[in-house]
Amino acid sequence: MKVTTLLGLAAISGTVMLFACNKKYMLKLAFALSLFTVLLGIFSLIWIQINNQIASPYWISPQTGLCLIAMGTGLMLLRSENIRLRRAGQGFFHFVTLLGFLATMGYIFNVRAFYTLSFTTSMAFNTSLSFFIISVAASLLNPALGFAGMFTGRMLGDVVARRLFFQMALLVIVLGYLRILNHGTYFINFEFGVALFSTAFIVVSLFLIWKTAEAINKTEVQKNAAEEYFRMALEAAPSGFIITDEHRKITLMNSAAEEMFGYKREEMLGRELEVLIPKKIKKHHPNNMAGYLDKTNTRYFGGSNYLHAQRKDGTEFPVEIGLNPVYTNNEMFVLSSIIDISERRKNEKIIKSQLADLKIKNKDLEQFNYIASHDLQEPLRTVANFAEMIREDYPGPVEGNIKFYLDTISAATSRMSILIRSLLDFSKIGRGRQLSIVNCNVLAADVLADLDSLIKESGAKIIVGELPTINAYETELRQVFQNLVNNAIKFSRAGITPEVLLSATKLDDSYEFCITDNGIGISPRNFNKIFQIFQRLHKEDEFTGHGIGLANCYKIVQLHEGKIWVESEYGKGSAFKFTIKTNQN
Repeated sequence: MKVTTLLGLAAISGTVMLFACNKKYMLKLAFALSLFTVLLGIFSLIWIQINNQIASPYWISPQTGLCLIAMGTGLMLLRSENIRLRRAGQGFFHFVTLLGFLATMGYIFNVRAFYTLSFTTSMAFNTSLSFFIISVAASLLNPALGFAGMFTGRMLGDVVARRLFFQMALLVIVLGYLRILNHGTYFINFEFGVALFSTAFIVVSLFLIWKTAEAINKTEVQKNAAEEYFRMALEAAPSGFIITDEHRKITLMNSAAEEMFGYKREEMLGRELEVLIPKKIKKHHPNNMAGYLDKTNTRYFGGSNYLHAQRKDGTEFPVEIGLNPVYTNNEMFVLSSIIDISERRKNEKIIKSQLADLKIKNKDLEQFNYIASHDLQEPLRTVANFAEMIREDYPGPVEGNIKFYLDTISAATSRMSILIRSLLDFSKIGRGRQLSIVNCNVLAADVLADLDSLIKESGAKIIVGELPTINAYETELRQVFQNLVNNAIKFSRAGITPEVLLSATKLDDSYEFCITDNGIGISPRNFNKIFQIFQRLHKEDEFTGHGIGLANCYKIVQLHEGKIWVESEYGKGSAFKFTIKTNQN
């Protein structure tokens, strides 16, 4: 290979690699190398013309010069914004590929005319092979243009063409080479050799075509099956589905869409989609659809915005629509999924109405709480005061029935006052709540400090395990711990020292807390009853209380999106468990 040829091939190879990198600062250098290649080829042809095609150890052959000019020109046109210029550049690459292929085949079959092309000097074998490889690589930089698309495309036609081309090319080369070998040995005569070559070519070609047709038929069967599955899926779908082409013509409509719009599909196929659009927005739809086709992607319309469609009878109804592009055989269709949300809108109106009623009822409840805390307490205080005045003004010592009646009135009014305050406290749970980071170990220590006198009086043994730090409503959570620990100590068995264990376990999305005691236990039939407000399982002379503590716990745990329950065996203690979500909203 001559020095000038080597320089030209190096410039072309460098240009192809620079274009493949596609960096802006490299493209200018690539263009400069392309121009250098063209000039090198032109100067070579001029030198050959001046010197009457006299061979030189420095200057290249005419075929090489033509290839350099063609490759350089094609590379300069490679990144043009004009599609026609890019196609012209791809044509130059194919021209060089053809010359390189002819010269290579000439050397393989020893046909001098293929690598000289009527010129005095020939193009070397390594040069022709190099041009063939580099020109193919350059054509792949624009794979969608020219013959390159056949070797890079994924369409069925491209796959079939690739398979047939390589097989047929190999067949022709092998048969041709065998024919040349026979011609040199004269093993068979010329006529028989040509007939044998033609017959072998036809038979083998027939076999290759048969295998290719078989593969295409198999693909066609799979394609038809896929289309049938697609149609079956659309028919079975509860939503309405309509497929339109690029001109907004309806090509497919499922039964749900028929029922939704009141049209038979025979009426709709081939009609424009605007027939389903309300009149007030129909004129804008073609422009909107054109804008969508310019930038096709999956889109969703409706939701919080009111989007309407029109039935055959002219009535309008709210819908949600999803648009999905579908590409088949180089055509683009739009699959529209349509959901009638009339019932949902109706339910939304009902919910809004119910929310408004709920706000009114909440205000009424707040008013009730005010009455409970003030107006109901006042008569109770009056009754209690009058009972005390009777006790003070009664002549002589208060004894007998009089004393019993006054004591009963005092106890009843006191209990009623406590119940009203408890009810008021229950209704206030969750108001003004604020999430914060709560260290449950610190919280438990504070609760035990508040219950210190009860713990010392009962001699209770309290064990606190490792508790987590969580995001919770601190004031309310403190009330849960206090109620459960207080109950664990209070409901102890006679003659047995109370033992209470506080622990926690990490679950997937929450923590499970457990307060275990060795107290009197609870019968399984009362597991749900104990969390109801003002429900008591024991007489007041047995255990004090008003049946509000566990109801408060139940409500507070619900505020934390958790649940609370008890595991117990009567006479053997209880385990109260509740969960708190790790991520509170």
